[in-house]
Amino acid sequence: MMKNIIKKNSRGISEIISYVILVTITLSISVGIYAWLKYQVPNCDEKDTDCFSPVDCPDGTSVMINDYICDSRGLNITLVNNGRFNISGVILAVTGDPGGIPNDYLYPISSPPDGSKTSAAGEFIFQNPLNPGNERNIRFTNKNKKGQLMSSIAKIKMQIFIGGKNRKICSNNILRETLKDCNIE
Repeated sequence: MMKNIIKKNSRGISEIISYVILVTITLSISVGIYAWLKYQVPNCDEKDTDCFSPVDCPDGTSVMINDYICDSRGLNITLVNNGRFNISGVILAVTGDPGGIPNDYLYPISSPPDGSKTSAAGEFIFQNPLNPGNERNIRFTNKNKKGQLMSSIAKIKMQIFIGGKNRKICSNNILRETLKDCNIE
């Protein structure tokens, strides 16, 4: 009689031990994956001007495309700040494939009429911030970062950034647009 009681109790304990081992293995794998991913993402140094740290911009930070023109000189986009905060600039990526992901960066045309600055491929910095309710034209060439001339643009992805010297890319505000009949040859 005593042996039957011991057998029943040990069977329940072995199931509990197996669950504890399963949970321990799962947690160990999770910690290992987190540690590995942590070192895969580069850290931004404050002195590094090319490294942006994405942030969530305040609600109401927004921009929209009012119009676009595609011609042999490149892409001309009219932006409207339809939000409540100033915008310092935009980062634009394009693709010529209608089913593709925008990952080509065009060069901005230097010395725009409003005195905006240009720097890296895909990046357009406004001389004076784009205030709420205002619109501004930005121009990009038809040459991508790889030095290739693009013949058409099917999709664009635009991210805005705010701030002066300490710019911050808005991670919660990405504009994706499909362009129709945008041939820039």
